[in-house]
Amino acid sequence: MPTDARGRLNGLFVGIFFIGGAVGSLLAGVAWSWGGWTWVCSIGAALGLAAQLVDWIVVMYAGQVVETGTPATVLGDPRHPYTIGLIRAQLSLEEPGRPSTAIPGVVPAPSLYPEGCRFRSRCSRALDRCIERPTLAPAGASGRLACHNPGSLDAP
Repeated sequence: MPTDARGRLNGLFVGIFFIGGAVGSLLAGVAWSWGGWTWVCSIGAALGLAAQLVDWIVVMYAGQVVETGTPATVLGDPRHPYTIGLIRAQLSLEEPGRPSTAIPGVVPAPSLYPEGCRFRSRCSRALDRCIERPTLAPAGASGRLACHNPGSLDAP
């Protein structure tokens, strides 16, 4: 798989959940080249691995893009409550005593997706306005965000 001068993949990472030790073969199994880029599409929450391998991250929930940006933007200053939940759910080698926090609720079946933001039924920051689907708009230094009431890692 082609890499840039830093040894990172030139591609895309879509994150939700990786399964154990299959990460290397999973990444190799779903990479393709298009438009001069190597694209990697993974279903996984190996966010630390993504930060080391790619230049751009796209976070999706229930088929909708909720946040995009560089690893520094998406992982260092996440704004969408789902992205924040993914990060808080990760165990940390840097902070071994920090507990992981599960995202409450379950992903609804596609036939039961709510109108508007599909994460709103699980979101602690949901507003009445979240019944309207948020548009993906510029956010932060280099990202894009689809959320009516963004948060931060520092906020409860």
